[in-house]
Amino acid sequence: RQNWLLVFSMAFFLAFILSILILPDLRGSGNSRSLDNGITLSIFVILAVLIGPIWEEIAFRGVFSNKQWVKKISCLLLILIFSYLLYSWWGIIVSLTGFFSSVITTYYIVRFKINHNVFLKFFTVFLFVLIHYQISDFNKIATLCYFSAHLAIGFLLTWVVINFGLMKSIFLHMTYNFILISIMLLSLQFIDDKSNILKENSVELRYLKVPLINSNSTELAIEEERIVAKNSTVRNLIKYGFPSNIALGYQSIVPFAKFDFEITFNNSESDIRIVLEMLEKEKLIVKVR
Repeated sequence: RQNWLLVFSMAFFLAFILSILILPDLRGSGNSRSLDNGITLSIFVILAVLIGPIWEEIAFRGVFSNKQWVKKISCLLLILIFSYLLYSWWGIIVSLTGFFSSVITTYYIVRFKINHNVFLKFFTVFLFVLIHYQISDFNKIATLCYFSAHLAIGFLLTWVVINFGLMKSIFLHMTYNFILISIMLLSLQFIDDKSNILKENSVELRYLKVPLINSNSTELAIEEERIVAKNSTVRNLIKYGFPSNIALGYQSIVPFAKFDFEITFNNSESDIRIVLEMLEKEKLIVKVR
């Protein structure tokens, strides 16, 4: 049933593969909701593999369930998520407009038994995708690559829940996230140990990626004209290594990755900004505000 959903999923997956080939260097070009926000790795894994798939499937695909209580919860969550998305993008006025419009639309669909199947499928898929992004993400062409991948999984999960039920879609979503997390963890453990050296004016930045799991403890030594960080995340380097008024607005785009850093510079605001620009050019950080 509804095999056109599967066709759409394969089409967007093909678009994702083609965009990978056309835009090979996509690190740091994804959605800003995935920036390093300080969450621990264990909590991140639990949220991504267990909690996230359950609530997302109930919210975005529960409306296609055979159980009425799941449908009602899903409808409520869809209205709230849609309103939140509008609020985070355009503010309270648009959000309230979207909220009341959603309530009225839902009432008329239920009251007059309007055939809403196709609209609802597209609406839930696109809402599922958009909740992973912020509006500022769409000023980057490479975002379309990840966007198409999210669309592919959205259409696939909708097809699964219609044909095999909500529990199967939850299990598939968990499996998909588990595979992605496993690939991420393997890439953080088995790394390219190439040393990187960058120089600009009086600033020299040396850094080396280290395995996620190793026997070394995290160290950060801050001297007058030198910063040495061992087994450190980029987030910790920014947070503790630089004055907050200068580093404000910068965030790591390589969460959980560990590095050895050695930075020599004249302890001046201009040199610190050069260091931050170097890290940004290396696609380790991004300025979000």
